[in-house]
Amino acid sequence: MKNILFRLLFIGILAGFATASMAQNCSGYVRYYKIAYPYKYNGQSKSASCSTGKTYKFLVPLYEGKDYRLSFHASSVFDNKIIFKIIDESTGRTIIDLPGESIDGQPGKSVLIRPSLEDGSRGEYPYFEFHPETSIKLQIVIEVLAAPDGEERRGCIGVLIQDKLNDQGSF
Repeated sequence: MKNILFRLLFIGILAGFATASMAQNCSGYVRYYKIAYPYKYNGQSKSASCSTGKTYKFLVPLYEGKDYRLSFHASSVFDNKIIFKIIDESTGRTIIDLPGESIDGQPGKSVLIRPSLEDGSRGEYPYFEFHPETSIKLQIVIEVLAAPDGEERRGCIGVLIQDKLNDQGSF
């Protein structure tokens, strides 16, 4: 009896570790992307394990005196079926509303992936620049569309935020 209880406990602990490691495997998803000088990694960058058919939101404060670059990154498991929005929290105005799919609807192409360059190398991920004249809050909305087969899929999605002091500042 003790042997059976020990085995069940051991299996439960292993399952807990596996679940915890699966849930945490996206925590550094955008942390190691290349940052272009003079920009620096901003600690407000976020990445998470996400599921199809769900919407995720979070607020990002941007401060006067800094310039920002935001880029979106998503696992290929979502097949580019994601909508990314950036909304000015104070006015409710949508600043960016981009489908993960390409404009021409070709599968596997995305307006958010690194472009292929003529020499065969991969370019930088597209980014969106912000130069706030006053401090503002942006609401990031990430809508992961349902998979065509209705199956739930999980993968990593990240928002990489970079910043630098702007050229307008004084000493």
